Amino acid sequence: MKAHEASGGSPSGRQRKGPVGRRPLAALVASLVTAGGLVAGGATTAHAADPGQFDTTFATNTAGGLADSGYSVAAQADGKIVVTGAFTNAGGATATRIARFNSDGTPDTTFNTAIATNGGLDDTGLSVAEQADGKIVVTGAFTNAGGGTANRIARFNADGTVDTDFITNTNGGLGNWGWSTAEQSDGKLAVVGGFTTAGAAAATRIARFNSDGTPDTTFNTTIAANGGLDSTGRSVAEQTDGKILVTGSFLNAGGAAATRIARFNSDGTPDTTFNTTIAANGGLDDTGWSTAQQSDGKILVTGDFLNAGGEAANHIARFNSDGTPDTTFNTNTSGGLSAYGSSIAELADGYVVVTGQFTTAGGEAANHIARFNSDGTPDTAFNTNTSGGLSAYGSSVVEQAPGVIVVTGQFITGGGTTANRIARLYGTGTALTPTFGTPTSTADGFTVQVSNYDAAYTWGATATSGAVAISGTGLVTVTGLAPQASSTVTVTTNRTSYTGGTSNVTGTASAKIKQRPVSHCAITPKKLNSTGHKKLAKKGCITNAGQRVAVKVTAKKYGATAAYQEPLGHKKGYSLYCKASGKKEKRTSSAGYGKGFRYCKTHKRRLMIRTYGQWKKITITWRAPATTTHTKFKRTHKYRRFRH
Repeated sequence: MKAHEASGGSPSGRQRKGPVGRRPLAALVASLVTAGGLVAGGATTAHAADPGQFDTTFATNTAGGLADSGYSVAAQADGKIVVTGAFTNAGGATATRIARFNSDGTPDTTFNTAIATNGGLDDTGLSVAEQADGKIVVTGAFTNAGGGTANRIARFNADGTVDTDFITNTNGGLGNWGWSTAEQSDGKLAVVGGFTTAGAAAATRIARFNSDGTPDTTFNTTIAANGGLDSTGRSVAEQTDGKILVTGSFLNAGGAAATRIARFNSDGTPDTTFNTTIAANGGLDDTGWSTAQQSDGKILVTGDFLNAGGEAANHIARFNSDGTPDTTFNTNTSGGLSAYGSSIAELADGYVVVTGQFTTAGGEAANHIARFNSDGTPDTAFNTNTSGGLSAYGSSVVEQAPGVIVVTGQFITGGGTTANRIARLYGTGTALTPTFGTPTSTADGFTVQVSNYDAAYTWGATATSGAVAISGTGLVTVTGLAPQASSTVTVTTNRTSYTGGTSNVTGTASAKIKQRPVSHCAITPKKLNSTGHKKLAKKGCITNAGQRVAVKVTAKKYGATAAYQEPLGHKKGYSLYCKASGKKEKRTSSAGYGKGFRYCKTHKRRLMIRTYGQWKKITITWRAPATTTHTKFKRTHKYRRFRH
């Protein structure tokens, strides 16, 4: 007989988990992740944690964790964590085999002090579950709870005091160890173990108690009449339809063959269709230690077995809801686990997490804790990120909140750091919240660098105005803004198995730049002679906006009553021409500049003016139109000639 299968004393080796309890409220997730190490305000210089990484802050907060093995852990609806096992100290203070930690891992000193004062449990606790009213039910090897007789099943109030009425109502409790308990949706408590009596009446290794602790005599009588289980039940779970799943070392359930996994109807009668299918396919070839129903109705199981439903399935398997093996899942596990699994659970996101004695999962290193994808393939990223996993076997695993995993067992390190028999891991990687440098204004928008850019994430960006793009190096560019207009950019990060991150940054486009000729290329003559030549623009005259400088000239002659414009030529008192190396060429109309403006056809020519003796007044205007980034350039100069 294996040590852990002894009928008395403290168990050693493999133990199953407590029930897959009610998941904590989703509202707890943010606070739990924040407690796990995010920088104030949620910003990080990189993501705070990868899936599978241990929460070192939690481990520190436990103040020494458990002094001896933890065998079962349950997450309460308020996020607190209750654990039972062989320990007599938790968080550095007395806590006899049952203790509670706050959601951040700090010991719940009020609860634990009450437990110590009342005496806790006098022997090992094997399974713990929270009821809907916040009370805590525990089963195990003990015969005393809170200072009074309590045969292997007891209940504590939310404050840690013992519920004496419940214990009295159990009418003698269980005749032998209770290995696993689960609260049903109607508040009743299903229990399996090594007992053959419950409430002083026959109940062969499976029994049920009402929510007040009184035995459910109808159920238990039906169990006894049908024979119950012919050997120890190790794990019990209620299905969503009220039927009861059980796994263990038995070969017979309800008077018929059911090799180590079986199902009972809610009234205690065996589900003969399911059990017959299990028996026909061979069930499990060795002990099942933990079972759980998935959200799709399929059934997970882990344990000692190497075969499930007549096919290879090393220590982890899945059955369809009708009892047939899920051959795809079982094949995809790629060799399953290298040794027994003690506890299994489906996570909120569909992943399957398991803990136990194994050191490989799917053929790769995974020390005592591993995760599989919903199709059964190993989650290699998670298993790698555990960084060495647990230093010894895990007994029980539970999802504290979506994406937050708590495990208890015999280990003293998790991920290479101290974690005495209780630890927390990230099931979902924490968000990468974008952080930014200082925005730099541009003529029609702005740019800003993401300070913690990581190419492993998918990045997105939206803007309240303008167009936005984010480069492969994390440079955010906003365009299409009017001068001095602002826009707020929302940058998001996404990655499989990580929570999404988001952050905002606001920038402003610069004011329009004053447009002016480059290198003083627009020349304003100090004076114009009555006759002669003057340069108005150097060759290639452009502005700082890259635009050509155009010129417009108007003139009056003596005796004239109106302005003369081109193409009147010298008849109006002046002419414009382009010159280079003694050569001349025609001027080109400056479309878009306005009527009468001209620049040289060839960019390398100088724009010249020739004056004739008959002019009285000449007005010269240099111009370049406004752009989206630059103001309009305009310069006007007037010349006057007096006749002597």
